[in-house]
Amino acid sequence: MIDATEERRRLYRMTLAFAGKAGKRFNAIKECLPEGARNDLLWASGSQAEVIKYCGESDPDILLLDIDLCGDQTIDLLHQIRLFLDCPILLLTTSLQQQRSLVFRGLGSGAFDALELPDPVGEVGLSAMLQKMHRIARVTIRERRHLDALQKIQRVQGSRDTMIAIGTSTGGPSAVVELLSALPKEFAAAIVVILHIDVQFSQSMADWMNAVTPMPLRLACEGNQPKVGEILLAGTNEHLTMTAKGTLHYTTDPVDNPYRPSADVFFHSLVQHWKGEAVGVLLTGMGHDGADGLLAMRNHGWITIAQDEQSSTIYGMPKAAAQMNAAKQIMPLDSIGPELICLIDGDEGKVHAPSASVQGGNRAK
Repeated sequence: MIDATEERRRLYRMTLAFAGKAGKRFNAIKECLPEGARNDLLWASGSQAEVIKYCGESDPDILLLDIDLCGDQTIDLLHQIRLFLDCPILLLTTSLQQQRSLVFRGLGSGAFDALELPDPVGEVGLSAMLQKMHRIARVTIRERRHLDALQKIQRVQGSRDTMIAIGTSTGGPSAVVELLSALPKEFAAAIVVILHIDVQFSQSMADWMNAVTPMPLRLACEGNQPKVGEILLAGTNEHLTMTAKGTLHYTTDPVDNPYRPSADVFFHSLVQHWKGEAVGVLLTGMGHDGADGLLAMRNHGWITIAQDEQSSTIYGMPKAAAQMNAAKQIMPLDSIGPELICLIDGDEGKVHAPSASVQGGNRAK
């Protein structure tokens, strides 16, 4: 665990706003912020009316929104905030178990991510909040990525038949956005994202992701054929699969799979039916979905990547992949996008395995 003191040093300088009830909880959050961010705290308010007013008068880099401010009216407040702000909104909840529905609805209504921050706020919770803000800052402030390390890796050429298949769950929305934001608009591969999200939130999630990523992103529809330069997001509670015709199909089978849509189901269907090359990517998430399918992709001769523990919100799905030796490469989230750029070169027509220095489940340091 990275302590809050270290995170204060790492956090980008940014402007912040806080919507939540005043008191010990707010004071703890404020005092935890790094010096630069504390100096750039634009406003803090415990009044819904004031929050809307301030949103119309300021443009913070991140808005912290405590669900306890307005409870069941949080979604309405989110919609009003979105009329004025397009910055990432981090939802804070005192209990994910008790406020799970509100959190999920918030994520489907434009919130960037959510974090359980128990009351009273402890050092562990504050450290987790700062780590979350640090990852959000890398996306929104868009500092230039340093790609010097990529020169040590053998370039992998791709073609218009190359597929990037991404599976994720808890913490996935912000992780996917960070990864996709590192890719150029002319990225020479088709991308399909399998995210565990209820159908009622999928369209809002796709709209938000499309607005903040360079490549066009939309929900995958029945019969779609993945295309180079386009991102498709699984959009129903059914499993998304690849057919022998190279088109996408939704199915209820397997009915006993609790993960919906399932990364395992999609990865296995690619192995069975995809005619081109593919790269499998497994990001943060609870459970073990995607690990078995990622292993099938690796055994099929395709490149597979898993997010490392330190950068994962929940080290469940990628951990399962690591334990099964399903991931040829394990790396931090902010390295995966540049890695894909290195692997995919649209001027050639083949995909080759990475050099020996990055094989065997870990990237060489």
